[in-house]
Amino acid sequence: MIDGNRTRGGGGKRFLWDFSRQIQVKVLNLHVYATFRLPLMKGRIYRKQPLEEDMPETFPPATFQGVGVIGNDDGHATDAVTEPYDSSPEGGMTCTDTPSIGMLPSTGDLGETFEVRFIFNEFVRVLLANQWVRMSDQLKWHTFFRFVKGPTQWTSTGLTQGGGHGNW
Repeated sequence: MIDGNRTRGGGGKRFLWDFSRQIQVKVLNLHVYATFRLPLMKGRIYRKQPLEEDMPETFPPATFQGVGVIGNDDGHATDAVTEPYDSSPEGGMTCTDTPSIGMLPSTGDLGETFEVRFIFNEFVRVLLANQWVRMSDQLKWHTFFRFVKGPTQWTSTGLTQGGGHGNW
């Protein structure tokens, strides 16, 4: 995904800036709900369901060429501003992507649980001479969602967010 496509600097050079991240996902489907019983989500999160525990998305392996600059998440650009040369209110480098998930009310029985855990390595990169170069340290953070089925709907009982990768 390329978020920025602006001409800046002397000689009209083009620099492509991007907020990118690597994601790892763990699904804890202890009651083995079928995919059609789970909320619709883009990507491969539920591709192997139903399983009690699954890791459908993992960080690129350390041996993967470009592991530090290739993301595996975030296929849209509407949540980021990537104009590092622009000091106007619309310019600068910001990203506000926040994961969210819910459960279908028709899924499950009273007291059952369902969890999805996301851990991230987030970074900024720039395309120079047709090669991505990471321009920031990796920011490591996590969001864990835990739901319990009530009499008529699911309740979020354990949203955990923070720096680092948490208790994976």
